[in-house]
Amino acid sequence: MNIATLTINTLQEWTATWARACFGNRIARDPIERNQRFFEEATELVQSLGATRQECHDMVDYVFSRNVGEPHQEVGGVMICLAALCDVAGLDMNTCALTEAERISDPALMAKIREKQKGKPRFGPARHTPPILSAADGPDYFRENYMMFFKEEILPL
Repeated sequence: MNIATLTINTLQEWTATWARACFGNRIARDPIERNQRFFEEATELVQSLGATRQECHDMVDYVFSRNVGEPHQEVGGVMICLAALCDVAGLDMNTCALTEAERISDPALMAKIREKQKGKPRFGPARHTPPILSAADGPDYFRENYMMFFKEEILPL
């Protein structure tokens, strides 16, 4: 797939293929790992736009004081809020995504990313080899089989 022709409809497929090529199936398809890496990147974005550590901690406390949302709706909310944030920050989210896809496609950089990933912090349950999930498993399967770890293992700490 040509990076220059990626759209919101094809970016997910391209990224899944890239992640498997970069990290292998075990890491690329580990929902806990993907959840943590998303949170890391989202936090880095808001930090780069001026959010403070305390503001981030306050937001985490606020979110976790509320009922758990539905993944389908939350993804929609993430996409809409990201588009609105990019608009006010003067960023074109499509250009940003294509630029990053091009950057991380470099084989030398992929090797560096692989090495860096080995040193990433692991929060939550002890690492294990999770079952490989497919899109057909759906958000309820994810929540039932993985998100309970967060409630039982992380939040009580």
